[in-house]
Amino acid sequence: MIYDEITVAFQKGRADAELLLHETVEEILGDHWCDRIKLDKIRCAYAAANAGKAARDAEMHGNMEV
Repeated sequence: MIYDEITVAFQKGRADAELLLHETVEEILGDHWCDRIKLDKIRCAYAAANAGKAARDAEMHGNMEV
């Protein structure tokens, strides 16, 4: 699923993570779904990005503790 890819991209700090998120949102906005479904899908995309960022921060914090 694309949300998993977004999470991993942000977790690994990939250079194209933001681009992937924005392209996903653009694709969702262009879909035929009703507005409520689009909003839910966009929320999921941003939640996936935030989860990836949080995982990356946790890894970095864990690496700092020796």
